[in-house]
Amino acid sequence: MRYLRQANVKFRKSFKTFSEGGNFSREEIEIYRKKLEKTMLQIDKAETTILNELEKVEKKQLEEATKIMNQFQERFKNHLTDLKFIELTNRWISETQVKIKAEVAINNQNAQILKTLIGAYQVKMDSILNPNLDKPLATSDEIRELFHQIVLNTYERALYLQCLNNELAIPASIINNLKDKGLIVEKVSCADLFDDVCSHQKLQTQTVAGASSAIRSLGKKPKENDKNHRLSIIESSIEEGTTTASRRDRPSRARTRDEIYRIYCVFGEKKHPGQDFLSKILNILRESTEGLLTHSEMFYRDKGNRPVTRPQALREKFDEFAYSMIEKLKNYEEQCRTYHESSINEFRFMLELFERTSSLMPKIEFNEQTFQSEKVLIEFKQQFDTIIDKELNQSNCEKQTNLQQLRPTYGAPAKKSFLQAIDNQEKLRQENIQKLISQLRSTTIQNIQANTQEVTQSLATNAERLLILFDEILTADEITRTKLPLVKQSLSELIKRQQAGRSLEDSEPTPLIERKQGHWPGLTLIDDQLNRERESIKSKKRLSVASLREKSASIVTQKTTLPQIETIAHRNQAYQSYKEVLTQLLAHIEGKCSTTIVDLERDRSYWNSLIENLQQLRIT
Repeated sequence: MRYLRQANVKFRKSFKTFSEGGNFSREEIEIYRKKLEKTMLQIDKAETTILNELEKVEKKQLEEATKIMNQFQERFKNHLTDLKFIELTNRWISETQVKIKAEVAINNQNAQILKTLIGAYQVKMDSILNPNLDKPLATSDEIRELFHQIVLNTYERALYLQCLNNELAIPASIINNLKDKGLIVEKVSCADLFDDVCSHQKLQTQTVAGASSAIRSLGKKPKENDKNHRLSIIESSIEEGTTTASRRDRPSRARTRDEIYRIYCVFGEKKHPGQDFLSKILNILRESTEGLLTHSEMFYRDKGNRPVTRPQALREKFDEFAYSMIEKLKNYEEQCRTYHESSINEFRFMLELFERTSSLMPKIEFNEQTFQSEKVLIEFKQQFDTIIDKELNQSNCEKQTNLQQLRPTYGAPAKKSFLQAIDNQEKLRQENIQKLISQLRSTTIQNIQANTQEVTQSLATNAERLLILFDEILTADEITRTKLPLVKQSLSELIKRQQAGRSLEDSEPTPLIERKQGHWPGLTLIDDQLNRERESIKSKKRLSVASLREKSASIVTQKTTLPQIETIAHRNQAYQSYKEVLTQLLAHIEGKCSTTIVDLERDRSYWNSLIENLQQLRIT
């Protein structure tokens, strides 16, 4: 249009009359001027029409752009909402994984602590039983302290893994420690439970109260029934979810409040009060379930009927999304239960190792006690030998002096008084040494007798203390058995088993010993009277081995453990060893006293013969 306007302007400027040197007359100029004006009007009209059309097109384009922008904003808003919900869901899942991994790390740390304690326990045992310069020094007190730490740690771990067959078998000495750590929870009274139920029914509606009472009644059943019930809930929920997914084209009914409440209570209606591993895991999953389902319910309520923008990460309906989340959390639970069973198997192995290692403790205790008691007997022997040798040396010196005083001239009647004085002096020496030997023998035997009673009573008391101490040991048979995973053995191992005539399949673990109530006989005590008996064959006096009297009190324990069996065996062995040393000592005392008496009788006969010879000289 502008080009036409410019062309018309140029054309009008070219209008010149002949008088002006142009090519047009006035009439032609007037005609062309009218035509140009008419053309200008047509140009203006066409331009106006085009501008109107352009305005309409621009308005329509603006409306379309605004519509597209609004649609984009709405879709972007929905997309952003879905992304926020996906991020929130992923955050809940990742937080659940972190909490589960943290609990698994705590369990691994507890297992490592127990393994370290048992390892140190073995090292200290070995350093005492097999001493070496390269091994660290250890004492019995350190072993006892480690033993108590391991016993407490085993019960803590058993309660943490919730694998005790009978919690009533926990020793009373460590119950308070376990209560302080929250591993033993006191049962709530029936009145408190009734009050809780009444208050809960007031807060809930009738339908929800009915569902909660049904679940609460299931919660009162054993744990296996509760587990089966929760598994049935999951299976029924998954079946309903798959049925719903397969019938998307059909109109689905809305979920009732009871069905929604069942979904929320998959991992328990209330928080689990225990501090064990599975209770903590179930509490984590329960908290995650409540958080995920609460936020997802709000999201799907706000979403309405619009489709989701991320169908690969979200579901169209709340039920489908809830089932997928519960299935994922249920998978976490199954993994935790598998890990829990493997932890129990490892714990059983550590308990067997601890029981075998503790069976060496009685040997250390009784070896030390036997060494001390035998040391006392050796001291008695040395003291007896020292005293009797000293007295015999002095007596022999007096005997030599008396022998040197004898002269043939003492046979004369005038020397009768001198001979009688020497004879009386020698007889007094003989009587004194015989009396001294008898008194020393009696005193030594009395001291040995008192020490023997102390030692035997100490052996019986120490054995009783160890039996009661080892009765607190947690054995592997008191732990719940779990199914061991099948391990594929190598071909070489299978060939070795076949050549040895053993079964190619792994057999079930057998108990170390027969588990029953322990009845332990008392120790046979030595009689208070150490009498002397005369042997008719040898016709000489000797000290009899101590006669036997009644036994010490027998002991009854709740169970039978390998260390208790070893305690009785080493107690009897220590007792027999002490009796052998005691018998040797008594035989030594009796032999030395008998030898001394025989020598004294021989000296007395020889002295009497000398006196008689001197008296015969006086007569002749």
